[in-house]
Amino acid sequence: MSSYLIVLATLAVIVLPVVIGAWLAKLWRMPDHGWKISLVLFATLAGAAITFFGWPPKLGIDLSGGTKLIYSVQPNNAIGETTVDMDKLISAVTRRVNPSGTSEVSIRPYGNDIEVIIPEADNRAEADRIEKKISSAGTLEFRILADTRDTRHDRARQLAEQNKTAVQILGPDGKRLAEWVPMSEHAAAQLGSDPNLLTRKNERGQTEVLVNIDQQNVNGDYLRRVAASHDETGNPSVDFEFNARGSRLFSRLTGENLPDPTNAEFKRHLGIILDGTLDSAPYIQSTISDRGTITGRFTQEEVDSLVDVLRAGQLPAKLSETPEQVQIIDATLGPDTIRRGALSMGASVLAVMLFMIFYYRFSGIVACVALILNILLTLAVMITIKAAFTLPGLAGLVLTVGMAVDANVLIYERIREELAKGATLRMAIRNGFSKAMSTIIDSNVTTILTAVVLYIIGTAEVKGFAVTLFVGLSLSLFTATFVARLIFDVAERQGWITQLKMRQFVGVTHFDFMRVAKPAIVASLVVIAIGMAAVFARGSNLLNIDFTGGTQVTMLFNEPQEIAEVRDLIDEHVAELPDATVNYVSFENEEQGKRIEINTSQLDQSKVQEALVQIFGDKLATQHVKASEVRAIEGVAPEIPATAPAKADEKQQSSATHPEQSLAAEMANYWQRRSAQRVSVALELAQANPATQTPAATTSPPAPSAPATPVVPPLDGALNLGQTPVTGAIESVFAGGTQAKLTFADATSYETLRDQLESLFANTPESGLRLELFNLQNDRRSSGQTTEWELKIAAPADAAQRGGQAERITQAVAKLDQQLASRPHFPSLVSFGAKVAGSTQEQAIYAMIASLLLIVVYIWLRFQKAIFGIAAVVALIHDVLVTLGALALSSYLAPSMGFLLVDPFKIDLPIIAAFLTLIGYSLNDTIVIFDRIREVRGKSPDITAEIVNLSVNQTLSRTILTALTVFMTVFILYIWGGQGIHGFAFALLIGCIAGTYSTVYIASPVLLWLYEWQKRRSAATSGAGVGRLQRAAS
Repeated sequence: MSSYLIVLATLAVIVLPVVIGAWLAKLWRMPDHGWKISLVLFATLAGAAITFFGWPPKLGIDLSGGTKLIYSVQPNNAIGETTVDMDKLISAVTRRVNPSGTSEVSIRPYGNDIEVIIPEADNRAEADRIEKKISSAGTLEFRILADTRDTRHDRARQLAEQNKTAVQILGPDGKRLAEWVPMSEHAAAQLGSDPNLLTRKNERGQTEVLVNIDQQNVNGDYLRRVAASHDETGNPSVDFEFNARGSRLFSRLTGENLPDPTNAEFKRHLGIILDGTLDSAPYIQSTISDRGTITGRFTQEEVDSLVDVLRAGQLPAKLSETPEQVQIIDATLGPDTIRRGALSMGASVLAVMLFMIFYYRFSGIVACVALILNILLTLAVMITIKAAFTLPGLAGLVLTVGMAVDANVLIYERIREELAKGATLRMAIRNGFSKAMSTIIDSNVTTILTAVVLYIIGTAEVKGFAVTLFVGLSLSLFTATFVARLIFDVAERQGWITQLKMRQFVGVTHFDFMRVAKPAIVASLVVIAIGMAAVFARGSNLLNIDFTGGTQVTMLFNEPQEIAEVRDLIDEHVAELPDATVNYVSFENEEQGKRIEINTSQLDQSKVQEALVQIFGDKLATQHVKASEVRAIEGVAPEIPATAPAKADEKQQSSATHPEQSLAAEMANYWQRRSAQRVSVALELAQANPATQTPAATTSPPAPSAPATPVVPPLDGALNLGQTPVTGAIESVFAGGTQAKLTFADATSYETLRDQLESLFANTPESGLRLELFNLQNDRRSSGQTTEWELKIAAPADAAQRGGQAERITQAVAKLDQQLASRPHFPSLVSFGAKVAGSTQEQAIYAMIASLLLIVVYIWLRFQKAIFGIAAVVALIHDVLVTLGALALSSYLAPSMGFLLVDPFKIDLPIIAAFLTLIGYSLNDTIVIFDRIREVRGKSPDITAEIVNLSVNQTLSRTILTALTVFMTVFILYIWGGQGIHGFAFALLIGCIAGTYSTVYIASPVLLWLYEWQKRRSAATSGAGVGRLQRAAS
């Protein structure tokens, strides 16, 4: 979009409303309304401009796809931490993951853990890269390896031999003398079987080496600068410098460990320890001071990761090595969900608008204008603050439509009352708006409070709902009161309206509600008892795996299945699949019943798969794959030498006598361990004065007579580890390798395919080579599932084996096809840890309690008596219990009430959001009646049954109408909203009905009974006091 167009649009939004507002105020002879007209025009134009230029809005990961990681947190005892400062931890992790602040990665507390959300990842490798950044300890240390020839290490060596199981070797005074450190594969190969080093095998079979704990303690804390750079060959590298203290310590460390002048063969090893693992151990040849360069066949992304972690430093708390929960959300579900959300949104708006116009006529048109402006401004604010629209967020927008017109209903019913009393139209409009204002504010504030609680405790998806609800209801205070009032004022002043005609379904009533209050409460108790019995009967089966932990698996069938039959078969295997629920999964252009999702509290994925295979057997579909377009990748293939190059200098003659590799040794690239990628890394340490340093001589291969036993090279003022000279163009990582297109019968995920390929290539020349996968159906993103993938795999080190790589890949894919065809295919399989589920339960309980407490306090302050708050909370508890019971009963009603779209619902986080929304919404009608009770009793201190009855009858029409508008939107959401929010809509549907009922038959009677109880108690206390005074006087 042209910047000039944006500037012109901005000027138009600012200037035009002022000019037009002043002109219209003068034209209509309403000078006091000029600023009001300008403000409304400004809001409209600004909302339209922001929405137009900012479209489309940001989408949450449940609509756009992405990855969610949850890590457990423990104090980092290694740095003296005994408790976890979550703010400090979040800040440290953010510095690693998002050092520039420009990424959209979100990091936030999740109970006692942390949650990392990676939206719209360009590929799964991006998520892997972030995962490695987070789980890395971020420590860099330089230690001297213990050597049997070094008498300074005798005490530590003796203690280590005495206590063979200790990791840290402590002196008599408790001071650390040495410690055992695991070695990387490259470090182990580099050091070989040097008899002078102390090594052992740990319980995991890793080789460990003893390193000395020196007083210098040179580590990453002394790094002054870390920056991405390029080496002399043009390859990405990392430059670093020590600060002044670090330079002195490193100079002292290397200076105190120079070669033994009495023994030319005795050179000490400098251990380079990254995240507690020895990655390299070159010899020390001379004193080194303040700077170095890490070089090798890095990609730019790998260098950036290393730089970010070293800059961020060590985390203040220890995170789990792997996430407790990994959730990959498929972006292909987004379009279908958005389509359903747009459909339900459009249907809701249309239904509410038609109803308002039909019932209120001109006033209904005004309400529709306010509603459209509310939606426009909500979208504009969401775009401006870059808030993501999630699936529950779309539901929140739909719900806002119903709640936003509630304010108009309250105002119009007040205007109707004023007109019935004989007021003029102008006076009726003024009194209607002014008298309804306090009730509107109270109603919206209570719902907004619950939205705030939801935002604080909710997941990313639930946060989207909270933000949408908060913004929409906040803006409705402006559109329903200010904008609508302005339209009425202009229409009345200009004579466009001389009367307001409205339909009235509910006229003046004189029901004695309090007379049937007790039977109604008894009926409520019976309903609640039945529901609670169902709750206890279902037990943990009522909770989704969000709260219990477990496994979620999607099955794919050859032919569509009846869900009732599937449920019956699953129920017969409750031992293998406890607490199981079964639901359809709908895909566009696919018959319903072919994909069915099962949630079970069984945590073992393999047991779940085995049980499903045993139950359904050949009914389950299998996966197939074929390779096509297999071809070589053009470019210069990198040559990997069998041995590291040697240094050509004056020492070369002695190296013939004592053969050594030159200043070269490869170490495994830490950042690619988990993906089995092997990258050569080189470390070049410069002298303290780099300006006077002479370049290292050209390296050459060692003499042919060199023995096979690997001997580690010396370390002097300029050190290169594993650097291979490159001439000409920079080599491509995949140059000389092979690429192929893989086509699957059903969509498969990145993780599944990557693991399958690595397993296939385990015993081939491709084992451990770098491979990449690209999603060919989703903008080449590797997140999510797809049927078409592009595979790239690097060339083998042995040039003789490269010619047959294409054939080996074709054969491997054919073997994979045979393996896939021999077992059922499960498109999705996700586990949720019990620890994460426990945190979710705690958050949900805290949210419910916090919401109820906030409401009690607010109502208490608003009505100046605690009994109003208590009565309101009793009604809310009633609504929550009725809704909870309905959810529990759904499991028993689903088989016979499927035509009503009733499923065996389970409580998950969106349903918790529905409960909290219900708490806020249900209070609205209660506040309307309480406000009328206060108004009817006037200055009288009493609350009587007559006052309550009169108040309920006077507000009955608006109680029904406000419930009706919300009911319409929720019902449409229930019918067309889709499976993702079906349970959410069901809970709101039941809650809407229960809330309307409890306003009349629970909240009002309880308020009356509490007042009478309070009055009797006061009288008793007063009587007792008088009696004591009389006895004292006598």
